[in-house]
Amino acid sequence: MRGLLLIGCFLLFWIGAGVLEDIDRKDFPFQMDQDDLAVLSGYNYMHAVMENDLLLQLNVYDQNKQLVKTYYASDLNELVPSATYKEIVEENEKLFVVYEENDTSRSRKKLVVGPRGSLTFVPERY
Repeated sequence: MRGLLLIGCFLLFWIGAGVLEDIDRKDFPFQMDQDDLAVLSGYNYMHAVMENDLLLQLNVYDQNKQLVKTYYASDLNELVPSATYKEIVEENEKLFVVYEENDTSRSRKKLVVGPRGSLTFVPERY
């Protein structure tokens, strides 16, 4: 009986620690201004520093809340060389990058954090 009580206490402690860790994970490691965008991508945080709806920089933080990389609008142009970066938008707690193709058509790509803070796009599903 004492063993079951000990196991029950251990399980409650383990579940409580997990809940506290999950609550702490939702706290962003940076201060946000009114125009800024922030999302959680997997275990990484993305913070888009905006001014007048223009991207100044995109900071990527790891799961330990340490700054890993900083990207600028010109870096987003290099992700898709055949298109021009136009804007970054947040929708349903996800970041999307809007590109304009050569024929003035616009395309949206979901931005995610890859290994070591690198930016990638979610592959399109058919």
